[in-house]
Amino acid sequence: MPDHQKSYIIAGLMSGTSLDGLDIALCEFIPDGNSWQFSITDATTYPYSVTWMEHLRNAQHLTANKLLLLHKEYGTY
Repeated sequence: MPDHQKSYIIAGLMSGTSLDGLDIALCEFIPDGNSWQFSITDATTYPYSVTWMEHLRNAQHLTANKLLLLHKEYGTY
């Protein structure tokens, strides 16, 4: 692969609406002309505890300040 077409290894994190856990995927993205190819190298879900499920389920009812605190705690998680 020429130097100007190097690949990118990227870790992605998300939590879906199912609240089953934190999904993490390690992906490789490779330029292919005017588009991209990708592959998922590894992926796993870290299940939430009952406490975290409740925190996330009820987040929509928090005040702005409490939502910011939850955001910070979740980032640490």
